[in-house]
Amino acid sequence: MDFKFKSFLRKFLVTFVILNLAICVSVQAEVNNNDLKNFKTKLDDSVRKLLKKYDIAGTSIGLISGGKLTYVLNYGYSDKSENKLITNDTVFQVGSISKSVAAVSVMHLVQQGKLDLDAPAEKYLTRWHIPDSKYNKSDVTIRRLLSHTAGISIRGYRGIDPDKKLQSLEESLSDGVKIAVKPGSQYRYSGGGYTILQLIMEEVTKTPFYQYANEEILNPLGMKNSSYDAEYFPKSMSKAYSFFGEKIPTYKYTEATAAGLKTTVSDFSKFMLACIDGGDGIISKKNLDTMFTPVKSDYGFGFAKEILSDGTTAISHGGANRGWEAQFEMIPEKKDGIIIFTNSDNGVDIINDVLNQWKGYETGKIQPVLDTYKNIQLVAFVALIAVIILSVILMVALYGSVRHGKRGFAKIKAKFMIRLGTEMVILLAWILIFYAFRAALLAPYAVRMFTYAVFILIVINLIYGLFPKTKLIT
Repeated sequence: MDFKFKSFLRKFLVTFVILNLAICVSVQAEVNNNDLKNFKTKLDDSVRKLLKKYDIAGTSIGLISGGKLTYVLNYGYSDKSENKLITNDTVFQVGSISKSVAAVSVMHLVQQGKLDLDAPAEKYLTRWHIPDSKYNKSDVTIRRLLSHTAGISIRGYRGIDPDKKLQSLEESLSDGVKIAVKPGSQYRYSGGGYTILQLIMEEVTKTPFYQYANEEILNPLGMKNSSYDAEYFPKSMSKAYSFFGEKIPTYKYTEATAAGLKTTVSDFSKFMLACIDGGDGIISKKNLDTMFTPVKSDYGFGFAKEILSDGTTAISHGGANRGWEAQFEMIPEKKDGIIIFTNSDNGVDIINDVLNQWKGYETGKIQPVLDTYKNIQLVAFVALIAVIILSVILMVALYGSVRHGKRGFAKIKAKFMIRLGTEMVILLAWILIFYAFRAALLAPYAVRMFTYAVFILIVINLIYGLFPKTKLIT
């Protein structure tokens, strides 16, 4: 009887432990799920306000949790003039995020033995060659091109109007791509370097890059609404919007690997999940780990690495084309991630706000990253208010000077034309630097306020030029 009781007791204890473990796992899963639901609810509340605050047409956000795409959250419009809403099928340009998928495409060929990471790029090039320079071209290797350490020029590309004919890849590369610094000496971000990789892949596969990517990477992952094809403009494609909220052309790119990927949040989550799952047959986990490993900065092969405040490792990349801003970030050990696509030049502000919230959710800590952006915006706002106040004071002073005969309207002479020309050059330079060349990626919302301030100062200066001191009027 003692034996039967002990046997029963053992079975009871084993069953009790198993049931309790199952209950604990169930409760923990429910807690985690509830946490994600709470985070999603907070996003629903904050993102709508942020769209208004930053004058952004629309955004699509994907939340990956435990190795699954749990939510796709869509806010705002893909076409404001048509009142067309963002949906799960909305296609976005994702700018330099194109490099992450392109890097995997390169490593796929490395894994097949068709490319050697440490071979000179020139070994594979016949249609175009790296220009001669004081540096050794043989030092420009596949590995260095992938990690932005090859010393290649051209940071990014502006794209061309959709109704214009694209340059050939050779023409694009001949337009300024060269060795700018000693290969291997430093990290130097280069869209030009990735465009060389595009040509290398075309040379090796004997097919256009977009076709190779479709067949070997995108389609196998089930990314049916994604393409590097410059002429891919599906009906579900969002419109693009500038810093100032107006609709702009959906520019297209010869340089597909650098900036040409078009995709949806749902589609791109499949690529991220493949990376989280160790390559998913596209490349090996060993090669993926190599890609995630920083070389001369926080950048590996097409991915950046970041240590979060709780010690976990995040892998990410951002992207920015004219009219588009995008970001993805994933934590492989947790199998969590986030995707944020926007259709506006102002999108970087909402991306950083949402990303900050997500990092806080993941780590349980408030992230300090956004302080810089908030400070830039505060400085811009204060500068604009100060300029407005100064302008009012100056205009009142000018009115008083004219009324008391100290200043008078002058005939427009060469001196004024020179002054006008100078002001116009300053304004044009500002537009080129902060708009056309996209130097304002850190805080376009702030740049808009700075632009208003610069414009007001130029107008006030010109008005003063029209009313010089009377003793100068002849």
